[in-house]
Amino acid sequence: MFLIIHVSIAGEFFFNAAYRPVFNEVRGHFGILRDKIVPLISQSKATATEMKSFLQKSFPELGPDLSNADSIEDIINVIVKNCRVNDISIIKTIVLRFDITEADDLISKYEDKVKTLTGSLKDFLSLNEPQHLNDSKTIQFTLGWEPDEHSLDDIRNLLEEAFKELNKRIIVRSIHRGNSIIIICYGPHHLLAALLLEAQDNLTVLMKEFSLIRLTIGHYTVYDKRIRYKV
Repeated sequence: MFLIIHVSIAGEFFFNAAYRPVFNEVRGHFGILRDKIVPLISQSKATATEMKSFLQKSFPELGPDLSNADSIEDIINVIVKNCRVNDISIIKTIVLRFDITEADDLISKYEDKVKTLTGSLKDFLSLNEPQHLNDSKTIQFTLGWEPDEHSLDDIRNLLEEAFKELNKRIIVRSIHRGNSIIIICYGPHHLLAALLLEAQDNLTVLMKEFSLIRLTIGHYTVYDKRIRYKV
């Protein structure tokens, strides 16, 4: 699943490789919360039938995932899968509904930590926001991915494989989910030629390992599966 913190600056969303430590720290705390809270939910008095029924009524969108969840452990896996580092509302709802008071302190500490870290991230972005996006070139990846099967690490790996060391100069602007995943980035105008060469050189890996459907850099189409066009 995509574990992405959305931080708004003038209506846009940005992150790049330089922000990795902050993202990793938040994700680490999410993992700690998950590991500590799962046993508490498992040991509660709620039965699998009660919990499943409650979730199906409260969160109908979980229905398909819950259809084959017959044990508390299966249900917890569905809950965790549908949470994000900055949205643990389903976990909180289960804790509240089934009076799992031992989890309250864990949740409170986790939310305080996330609030602190996202505040630091906002400050970092404010100080490092690109001043001249008009001097940048738009890079757009279209990938044949299922959103729930991929994470932020997969996007990082994609950029590293596409542009090697130049990936550190790439800023991800937005991620759109539909029949495919569309990732829109910015790259420095003066690196346009280098980015095109790197991407072209790494096309085979991008197609085989990242299900690349289309890649454009600036007004150049580097690859389009539909027409097999390359720069």
